[in-house]
Amino acid sequence: MEFINKTILIISPEAWGISFVSKHHYAQELAKKGNKVYFLNPPSDKNELLKISDNLHVINYKNIFRGSNKLPIFLKNIVHKWQIKRIYKLIKLDKIDIIWSFDPFRFQNLNLWQATKKIYHSVDIHATDLEYEIANSADLVLANTDNILTKLKNINRPKYKINHGLAAHFLQEIGDNFELAGRPARIKVGYVGNLFMQAIDKNSCLELIKNNPNIDFYFIGANKSAENNLSTRQSSDFITELDTQNNVILLGAKPSAELPAIMQNFDLFLFCYQDNPPIIDNPHKILEYLSTGKTIVATYIDEYKDKTNLLQMCKKNSELLALFQKTVENLDYYNSNETQTLRKNYAIENTYSNQIKKIESLL
Repeated sequence: MEFINKTILIISPEAWGISFVSKHHYAQELAKKGNKVYFLNPPSDKNELLKISDNLHVINYKNIFRGSNKLPIFLKNIVHKWQIKRIYKLIKLDKIDIIWSFDPFRFQNLNLWQATKKIYHSVDIHATDLEYEIANSADLVLANTDNILTKLKNINRPKYKINHGLAAHFLQEIGDNFELAGRPARIKVGYVGNLFMQAIDKNSCLELIKNNPNIDFYFIGANKSAENNLSTRQSSDFITELDTQNNVILLGAKPSAELPAIMQNFDLFLFCYQDNPPIIDNPHKILEYLSTGKTIVATYIDEYKDKTNLLQMCKKNSELLALFQKTVENLDYYNSNETQTLRKNYAIENTYSNQIKKIESLL
């Protein structure tokens, strides 16, 4: 099935906003292909349809019954069917061609949408049995890591691994350079992501910053609750602590299309998530880092355990500081033309356009 001239509804656990992750990029890429795409935000206090472009709309809706996941399945289906009917009425449609859900916590019976094709796409580790329920109602189950596929191995549906994607604007020629605040002669480290996220190893990150006062660390991501569309958290002591460091510059949330011009200024990138237990096996931001060609210092990422030529990765977070020091001391080596080309080529292989072609062939 080709994604052309189809009506597609994407169910996302993260709302539409300044910051983009995979769900937002898939929505944009599918709309660019000529599909009519509806992006369903998490429940809110309003019912409305927002136009993003001619082919892309965002749906806000009120939850008619909180706690439906605790109901017996037959009662839950009744509630969800009622909610779906109200959403269809809001967007003035009777049915859609494709339902594409990234959220196991809502509308687990995808059959209730009466779509021609149903996709469940797991790009995060979910500690819930609801994931089995939604996967069993799909025509196609996708996951971005081997660990998630292993978890879903008993699901009697076609299952495939699809890596995260890279938006096309990360590969386009960069226009005007973004002028960074800070000291020009110093090494610049970039971090991109949701600073409210609980998965960040805040202690290791702060230790690294405090032990390198002559290096500037730039954080791109929401640092105010008004900018935060990727989680429900509204405050963070971590952000407050970052703001007190003389070598930290908080750039705030930036639209995805603006990131390439900013990221080209960095000498290396940082990834620092908790390792006990690992919370994310394949973070979306790594492909964006790789697209610049610059090296990455990272805590353990299972997806990249056999791709150590692409980044510098420690097995335990206690090793992060030493790994960072080693990388900084040998930065010319790690940012050689050869290694930069390897990173860029890997990113190019995993554009959203390429991932969508793979999914079309599977569906």
